[in-house]
Amino acid sequence: MKRLSLSLLSATALTVMLTAGSAHALSEMKPGQQPVKQDERIEKQDLPPPAAAQPKQDDEQAAPEPNDDEEAIEDQATEGGGGVPGTETVQLIGEVSKDIESLPTPVKNMRRLILEAAESANFEALRPLIGTGENATQIPRGTEEEERDPIDMLKQLVGDEGGFEMLAIIQNLLNTGYVHVEPGTPQELYVWPYFVSLPVENLDSKQKVELFRIVTGGDYEEMKQAGAYNFFSIGISPQGKWVFLNLGD
Repeated sequence: MKRLSLSLLSATALTVMLTAGSAHALSEMKPGQQPVKQDERIEKQDLPPPAAAQPKQDDEQAAPEPNDDEEAIEDQATEGGGGVPGTETVQLIGEVSKDIESLPTPVKNMRRLILEAAESANFEALRPLIGTGENATQIPRGTEEEERDPIDMLKQLVGDEGGFEMLAIIQNLLNTGYVHVEPGTPQELYVWPYFVSLPVENLDSKQKVELFRIVTGGDYEEMKQAGAYNFFSIGISPQGKWVFLNLGD
C-alpha cells in the first residue's frame, strides 16, 4: 500500500508539473494568437525579385538605335568614293572599279581595241569601232551642224593640227577607273573616267593626281565652279558598242 501510494503521488506530481508548464506557456500568448506546432515556428520571408526584373536606373538605359539618316551616311561609303580621312564620303551614281578583268568580255574587247588604235596613233583603226548610221558612236560636232567624217570630227575637237592630242586623251580616259551605271536597264553603260560620278570638290589627293593626267589646273578650277567633271568621257554598252565620246558641258 505504501509503494502504491508513492507511485500515485509521483504520477500526480508529474501531471501537475506538465499542466503548470502548459499553463505558463499559454499565459504568455497574446490575445487572439493561436498556438502553433513546433515545425511551424520557422518564419517565411519573401525573396527579392530576379535581377532581370529590377527596374533600370536612368543612367543604365539602353543606347538609342541609330536612325535612318545615320544608316544612310554609313551606306554611302563605296569604292572610289573615299575622301580625306575624317571627312564625309560621297555617294556615287554607280559602282566604281579599276578591275578591267571584271568587265564583261564585249566591253573589255572594245576598250582594248580603242586603246590599241590610240597607242599606235592610227586614226583609221578607230573608224570601224565608231561605226556608221544610227548605231554610230556619238561624237560632238563642235560648231559644225552638217554631217562630217567621224575621224575629222575627232581631230577638230582638240588644238593640234593633226589631232593627236585626241588620241592621248582617249588613252588617259581608258586608263582610269570606270563607273558602271544603270545596271540591268536599257541605259546600262560602262563609263570612263569615273570622275563623271563624283563632285570634283570631294576628290582626295590621289584622285586629284589621277584627274590631272586628263585635265589642267585651269580645267579643274572651272569644274569646281560647275560642280562636276565636264571634260571628255567614253561610254561602252554591255554588248561592246562604243556608244559615245562626250565632251561634257
